[in-house]
Amino acid sequence: MTELYTRLYKFYDAEFGLKNLKDSRLKISTISDLNDPFEFMGYRFKDRKERVDWRGRIKSYFKNKGIICFCRDWRNPVIWSHYADKHRGIALGFDVQSYGTIPVKYRTTRLDRPNKTEVLQTHITDLMQNSIAYKFSHWKYEKEVRTLENLDNRNTENGLYFKEFDACLRLKEIIIGCRSEITSKTLHQNTDLKGIEVRTARLAFKSFDVVQQRLKRLRAQPKTKLNDFSHL
Repeated sequence: MTELYTRLYKFYDAEFGLKNLKDSRLKISTISDLNDPFEFMGYRFKDRKERVDWRGRIKSYFKNKGIICFCRDWRNPVIWSHYADKHRGIALGFDVQSYGTIPVKYRTTRLDRPNKTEVLQTHITDLMQNSIAYKFSHWKYEKEVRTLENLDNRNTENGLYFKEFDACLRLKEIIIGCRSEITSKTLHQNTDLKGIEVRTARLAFKSFDVVQQRLKRLRAQPKTKLNDFSHL
């Protein structure tokens, strides 16, 4: 039976993007790394005791687990601004094994709190999985998809955890930001580009999108200074 994969993207500044290519791996985020303070707190608990209890359960559940956060698309300019050094970085496109991916859903209100039976008995894993899958609606632009990674038996580097590129995480695309100084030569120096599609991004002419640069002479070449808009 053929395994199914989903094309997902990670955004980086130039330094960390090239380092990930050179090392063929991605950093796994622990719960303390995530930038949304409402992570896993999407339930409406009735009092402080329930909130404290839930935080304790989160801490216990994620003691040996981490998360990799991806985006379903690379065309949103806000993503580039927030996660790829204001379009100076790169996006890496992966075929990620679909089994085990968690698409994030976005809400304007919190979820109803779980009842005592759910919390105290056999459904704590389901509740945690559910808490991973919901965020406030203002994050919707990210079109986020997550994978849950086990940290047991992983080597650490300076206290950080990594997932190597493998059959479940196949590098397929590199998109160079529209303000990036990265060139094709730089990419060749950091990774084997066989089987990988390299694109250069530009700003769309008639919409607020990031699109692929089609002019060959402008692909993967050093860009003009940021205050020179003649290339747009």
